[in-house]
Amino acid sequence: DAIDSFNILTPLSRCSSLAVLSLFKQLEQSPQFNHRVVPDIHTWSILIQCHSRQGNMSSAISLFHKIIDSGHHPTTQTLNDLLDGFCRIHDIHAAMLFYNDIIRKNSTNFVLNYHSYLILIDELCDCGETQIAVELLRHALQIDKEPKDGGFSLTCCFNSILFRLCKDRLLSKAYDLCSEMIHVNNIKPDGTTYVNLIYGHCIFSQFKQALALFRQAETSTYLYPTPHTLVTEQEVKSAKSAAALMIKGGVKPNAASYHSVIGRLYKGGSTSVVMNKIALKVEELVLAEHYHLI
Repeated sequence: DAIDSFNILTPLSRCSSLAVLSLFKQLEQSPQFNHRVVPDIHTWSILIQCHSRQGNMSSAISLFHKIIDSGHHPTTQTLNDLLDGFCRIHDIHAAMLFYNDIIRKNSTNFVLNYHSYLILIDELCDCGETQIAVELLRHALQIDKEPKDGGFSLTCCFNSILFRLCKDRLLSKAYDLCSEMIHVNNIKPDGTTYVNLIYGHCIFSQFKQALALFRQAETSTYLYPTPHTLVTEQEVKSAKSAAALMIKGGVKPNAASYHSVIGRLYKGGSTSVVMNKIALKVEELVLAEHYHLI
């Protein structure tokens, strides 16, 4: 019956938001619905999550107010679902209004966690609102340590802002924030932290500094090797040979051409055919230069 159907909403929501919303609509249309089923805070929370995933924020907010009107307080997860929903449709203005006018004014009953701030900071950085992102980071740092999080979300908050600062060519500010991250807040840098700073140096063509930072990252006790960092010395030499051949052939390498050559170089296959791949790619680039295609 309708009550049994509600018991599958939670596991179903992990697989398909649309399926949950469709099922609930069927239940609402059932003759027994109004007599036998009264949605509770758990049902509303599931529906808020599903509506938020689909970008149906008016429906999600309507259900949020039903939770409030019933005398209950939304869980942190429900608040995160709503914040994430606004950010999914790139409505950071609505997300910040919800944060400032609803959550912050009811901070006693509405509890956020590190992930709440990460959701907002990611979207703010995507929009170029770095200063507001930094202000939110300050609020996040006031939250008591979350053992289950292990500092992961906080590190991601710092990394999002670092990337945007580097992208906006504010490398000195990025280093200031990184220093604060390590020395003031005792948060260890991860691979993404180093990648962002290396990117910042490369924007300014500061390749010596970028290489020095890369070597520092290699020796860091906080980092673990990944498929992207496990590159052999021979492959590095081959990549350098590719660049030399391009220049000798009269091709002025740009970011796209470097990416194209390196992408072809590392796209699987035996290292014994690496140079053949490079030769073919360089030939393509030389022809492209001849016909003014790059």
